[in-house]
Parts: sequence; C-alpha cells; structure tokens
Amino acid sequence: MGSKNNIERNKIDYILTDIMPVETSELFSFGKFYEYLSEHHKELNGILEELLKLKARNVYMFNGGIWASTPLKYNILKGVNGAREINIVQPSSALNIYFFIECYQKEILDYLENNNRFSLRYHRKNNDLYYRCKSQKLTEYFSKTSRKVNKSIIQQTGAYFKIHKFNSVSSFTNSRLWQQCNFKYRYFAKVDYKACFDSIYTHTYKWIIERNTVDSKDAKNSNMLIVIDRILQNINGRSSNGLIVGPEFSRMIAEILLQSIDKGVFEDLQLEGLIMKKDYRVFRYVDDIYIFANNSNDIDRIVKTIEKNAQKYLLRLNELKYFTTETPVLLNKWIEKTRILADKIAALFHNKKDLRDNDECDYLVKNGYISLERLKDEFAILMVDYPNDRRYIVSFILSTLLNNISNKKDGYKLFDTNKTGRAYILLELAFFVYSFCPCFEHSQKIISMIVYFDDELKFKDDENNHNKLVNLIRRYAFIFEKANLNDICNWFIFFNEYNISLLKNSEDVIYNRIIQENNPILWANYLIYSRYNLKYNGEVLNKLEEVISNNIMQMVADETLLQKEFWYVLIFVNCPYISTSLKIKLKEKVNLIPHLGNDVETKSGKLIYDFISTNHLNLFFYWGYYNFDACKQLTFRTYQRTLFKQYKNKRTVELYGSLDS
Repeated sequence: MGSKNNIERNKIDYILTDIMPVETSELFSFGKFYEYLSEHHKELNGILEELLKLKARNVYMFNGGIWASTPLKYNILKGVNGAREINIVQPSSALNIYFFIECYQKEILDYLENNNRFSLRYHRKNNDLYYRCKSQKLTEYFSKTSRKVNKSIIQQTGAYFKIHKFNSVSSFTNSRLWQQCNFKYRYFAKVDYKACFDSIYTHTYKWIIERNTVDSKDAKNSNMLIVIDRILQNINGRSSNGLIVGPEFSRMIAEILLQSIDKGVFEDLQLEGLIMKKDYRVFRYVDDIYIFANNSNDIDRIVKTIEKNAQKYLLRLNELKYFTTETPVLLNKWIEKTRILADKIAALFHNKKDLRDNDECDYLVKNGYISLERLKDEFAILMVDYPNDRRYIVSFILSTLLNNISNKKDGYKLFDTNKTGRAYILLELAFFVYSFCPCFEHSQKIISMIVYFDDELKFKDDENNHNKLVNLIRRYAFIFEKANLNDICNWFIFFNEYNISLLKNSEDVIYNRIIQENNPILWANYLIYSRYNLKYNGEVLNKLEEVISNNIMQMVADETLLQKEFWYVLIFVNCPYISTSLKIKLKEKVNLIPHLGNDVETKSGKLIYDFISTNHLNLFFYWGYYNFDACKQLTFRTYQRTLFKQYKNKRTVELYGSLDS
C-alpha cells in the first residue's frame, strides 16, 4: 500500500527512471517533457493503441518517421585512467523506448524469467505501485530550500522494474550463496565479455530465432526480437554496431542476448555430463561471469563452452581479465586495510546510538583532535599499495565521510557550538581523497557534503565561511583543470549557486577544453557558471553563440533528428541568454521535426514539436526561474544512491552508475 510519503508509479515514469544515464548534468532532465506527456496522455494513449494494433497485425514496427535519432555521446572516467562512452537519447528515442516497453513488456519479462540460467541481475515486474523513496524527516530536511523533491528524484533510478536477484555485485559477493559456493567447490574463475555493450551487433537478436543469418536479414514482422534490432538502431543513429551505454533500458535488452548465450552454455554442459549445482555453478552479473567447479578441468571446459556460444553472437571473452584460483576467493585485497582507515574516520563522529543515549550531546562531529596529515598519509599509502583499486578505495572513504555527515538529516547538528571550523578539516580530507579519482560519482559526494555543512556554516551569507570555502576549492583547482569535464559538470552549477569562481588561469584551462569537447550540455553548464561576472559571461556567451551558429549551419533539412548538431537546438532553443536572431535560427530547425500528418510516427513527432514550441523557459535544460535548489536536489539524489549504507555490516564496494551498478 502506498502512502503520502511515497511517489505513485505511473506508466510514463519509465521515461524518467530507465532512460536517463546517471552521469548527467543536474540541470538536464526529461522532467518537463514528462509533465507535458502527462498532460497529453490522451494523445500518448492514442499512439500506443495504434501501435498495439500494428503489433497484432504482425506489422514491422518503429520503422521510419521520427523514430531514428542520434544520441548525445560523451566520455566519463572508467576505473582510474580509462574512459567510458555514455549516451543521452533524444526525446524521440525516449518515446520510441517507452512505446516499445508498453507494447512488449510482458514478452520481455517472460523471456527474462523463462530463459534465466545464470543471471544475477534481471528485470521483473514491479507490483508495487509506489516508489518508496523517503522518510518524513528526510523529506522535511531536503524541503527546507527545495520545494520540488517529488517526481524529479526518481530520474536516473532504474527502478521501474524490480531487479532480481542482486542489485549489485557486492550484494552477491556478501551473500550466503557466495559463501556456500566457496565452501562447496574447490576452484573458482572470473571472466568477462570484452567490450560487451560496444560489441553487441543488433542483428544478432534476430539470430536468436532465425538461426540462418542470411534469412534473418529479411525477417520483418512484430516479433519482439526482430523489433529489438530496429529499436536499438533507432536510438543509436541507425547504427547496428554497439548497444548504447547509459539507459537502464540498455542493460535490460543486453540481458536478453546474454541469457541466450547462457542457455546455450547450460545445454551444452548438460550434454557433456556436467550438472549445475552438483558439478559447477555459473553466475553472471551483466557481463561479468563467476564460475565455481569441483576441479580445474571443469573450469576450463566451462570457459571454452562460454567462449564457443558467445562467438555465435559475435561476442568474445576478455583474455586479459581471466582470473582463476582455488577457493575461498578474496576478490578485494584492498578492503581490510581500507576498513582500518575508514574506521578511524568514522570514529571522528558520534554514532546515532550514542547520541540517543546521551541527552547532553546533540552534534555529530566529535570535539577531539583530528590528525589530518596522518589520515592523508595513511590514505596515500593505500593509493601506492593498490594503484589498480584506487577508485574503489576513494569511493569507500568518501562514502564513510558522507554517510556520517548525512546523519544530519535525522535532526542532529553537525557541530558543537563555535566548532564549525572543523568542517574545513573534513573537507580538506575529502578533497584530498577526491583528487585521486575525480569521477562523477565522487563529485556528487563532495558537493553533497558541502550542502550538508551549509546548513550550519551558511556559505552563501557568511562572508568569512564563504571565503574559506573559496580558498579551499581554489587550492584544489588542479582537480577541475585535469579531470574529465563530464565528471565535474555539476561543479559548475554548484559554483553558480554558491557564488564561487575559480582563478583565471584555471578558468582558461577549463574553457579551452570545453571548446574542444563541443558538448552543448557542458557549454550550458559553463555559461551558467560564468554569470558571476558580466564581462566574463559576455565573452563566454559570444563564443558560445559562434559555436551554436557553426553547428546548426552544418545541418541539412532531411532527417533532422539524425544529426548530432540537433542537440544544440534541444539545449539552447529556450535559453534566455542568447540573442533573438539566434533563437529564430534554432526555431527554424525545430520546424523541421516531422509534425504534420496522421501516421503514428508523425503523431509522435508532433508531441515533441508541440512541447518544444511551448517556449517554456525550462524544456530539457533548466535555465532558471526553477523553484528548486539544484544542489539540494543533487544531494537528495546522491543520498538515494549512497554507497555502503550498511557499512557497519562490513559490506564491500558498490558502484552506482550507468554501467557499474
């Protein structure tokens, strides 16, 4: 049963929950589009009814019209030094995915349930009509300055369907099932698919039902697996190579293909006389495969069988990541030493039980001496000892800090009277740790810590505290100069809201890199940041208008949505800061969206065209005059994904991202 503290589930919530990647600017959202679609549910349902009729007639669906569009592609930090391409789909693709899910939801979920052999993570129907999102205290805390903590907080959650059986790798490796396998079997191996999402060839979905790959090229009907091929091409600019990373939707669709491989492996091993749960266990979490067996020969046979079945669908195992050992298995050798340091950091705070037992103390941060340099040194040693695990260690330590600081939401003060200066010691430690891996997830955590501190230090109003925060941030400006820009995009929003500017030499480095990136969302964030100074804002705006003009000049009249430059139209068509003449040029490009006609594709195009033509200040990018504090909302969203919520139960690492969760 739902209650006033929960958010009621709606069919089109899927557009908010499962289509947007986690690593996205806080000011980019499908929220207003969602609201528009909610208001025009009759038109939306009318299109869905037509599609269901086409499906019943076995017509090849989602072909032509506005369905095909090009996502916005950008890179985020993967691991410590690598890069991972992330995609934001266009609104036309969001509609395409939504209609597909509505037409094929039952078939997809039935397929995943019936073909599950080794899956640790697959989707099931969510019978709960409410998203259980917050306690009343939490609501009150975040609502002080944010009056819009409602539907917007379910964006990027991937929570439309239930995830079965495990929602993270660490929940599996900390489970009784993992322990039992370590006791029962003598040998273990771990392997993964090489560049799994990038290597998925969309036509291979047809091969699942059409074993003859020649015949599959001509297969055009409403069969789910055939339509999946079309959908995956539509949302990726008609490319059949690769599955876009970002939406939770992609993981669901990847699971269908990976389960087909699992099923083949299971059947082949049966023919060879290997019985699951007796001779071996195989577990797969998305593209990571964990194998337990009674002897090393069986491990080799299982790996070769996986390799053989994967090659049928053009996937390969990553030989460089093949790992085998005798049980019991210790995957995270860094964890114990990291816990020792984390315990020292946690000891800087009163825990809630102690506070409940002590009526005289109502603050979280203890008054004792904090040996900052010693904590830094101990952390630096971990970085040297475990260079390949830096991301996990940084995540663990930042989560320890944030989890203790976020206890403020339960009604506690952070500091004793006249002891707020201790905030800068904790922030110094946090920035030092963050500097070793400034990924998107860690950026959110640092910003969230500052937002919690702001309740007592009043950074925006207290000149002394504001100056101390500015000086601290400028000391660590090298992070912003060197970090992947998409991982630090929300810092520009934070700087704007807290009236913080970097020094000119740092700005010059970042500004030149933004020009090279040619990413409209980065440009939008930086334009907002630059508003602290009218002269500098004018320089940035002039350059941005030149960039926008050059991009839209390259567009041709045909197939507007397939051109990557159209993203500049989506982001800036309602920007209140650009010139009127440029707005007119952008609106001319909006007019090229197919919106005149009675076929189902054009009716979908009209929904997008009409929404953009409303001239609302905040369409896909929130330019201003929004009634929420972006940093408060970011903090709430970060809390929803906070790692190590059960840190005291000694859970190991969890990463919550578009690919890693």
